[in-house]
Amino acid sequence: MGLTIKKIFISIGKCLKETHKTISAVQRRKYNLRLFILLDLIWCRLRYRIKLKEYVIFEFYRIPGYIRNTYISIKTYESYKRYLYSPSILHILNNKKLLFSRLKDYLGREVIDANDVSFKEFETFALKHKDLLARKSNKSFLLSNKVYHLKDFRSHAFMLDKIKDDKNVIVEPLFKQDPLLDKISTNLVTIIIITICNSRTRRISVVGACVKFREKDTTINGYIDVGSLSIKGHLRDNNNRIYPKDVDGYKIPSLQKAFNLVKVLASELDEIREIEWSICLTDKGEAYLVDANASEDLVFEQTPEYLRDRIGLKPFYKHHMVGLNKYPKEKD
Repeated sequence: MGLTIKKIFISIGKCLKETHKTISAVQRRKYNLRLFILLDLIWCRLRYRIKLKEYVIFEFYRIPGYIRNTYISIKTYESYKRYLYSPSILHILNNKKLLFSRLKDYLGREVIDANDVSFKEFETFALKHKDLLARKSNKSFLLSNKVYHLKDFRSHAFMLDKIKDDKNVIVEPLFKQDPLLDKISTNLVTIIIITICNSRTRRISVVGACVKFREKDTTINGYIDVGSLSIKGHLRDNNNRIYPKDVDGYKIPSLQKAFNLVKVLASELDEIREIEWSICLTDKGEAYLVDANASEDLVFEQTPEYLRDRIGLKPFYKHHMVGLNKYPKEKD
């Protein structure tokens, strides 16, 4: 009982501290009275289900109610997911072996599972390609991919042992990325594209897109303007803080191949109404599917500098979800 009360007080303390930080941050930008900001925070929490960080990122202190109502909060998005993701088929996205098996005709290169191939088959694969890219079967490509060079091992057998020890069992030949992406980062850049499929009309639409890459222990995101096939605005880290590298307006023509591919993939996997695709673009002009996941939230996609007239994504989702029924909850 005493431990529970202590946790409650710790939680209250953290909430008060975060609220104080948020009010101070807003006051520096807007110069409103602290009491007014506090009351607005409470109102937005009740009316729009907005968290403190969303209030700051979406700049709710600058916009009127009718525009605020166009934003999809993290809480609201969770309620949308009952219409977008069936619990009974999410295992296709969560298990990359199943995903790649389902979409094998669209991979465009040889991908193997190190646990399934024979020793001889892996030997042939390793000797043929020498440099391999591997990742875990149950984690995202961006966070788990690792490069293995045959020259770094005494033999292909030691290479296979290391890959299995690392549990990076989904293996493919290493590829070079489109040289235009090297200006963004010399680390591997993935193109993230969220699609939504109305299962009633079979129409595939793009919700939003961004480039994503790792810098040390940080993930960096850059918004893609779908119409111009270029980067728009600032790069940002996972806390929506601006990353100090200017690529605003940088055009990447091969992005069109990524958009073409995900529309085909979304049609093939149309029992899942919304998918966040991860695509890599190679120096050979190819678009490779490297991952697909359920989208977590729409905070980055609704950063005001990327929006037209500061309008959020709620009108878009309302339009594309017309006629969709909720999926039943998964039985225990």
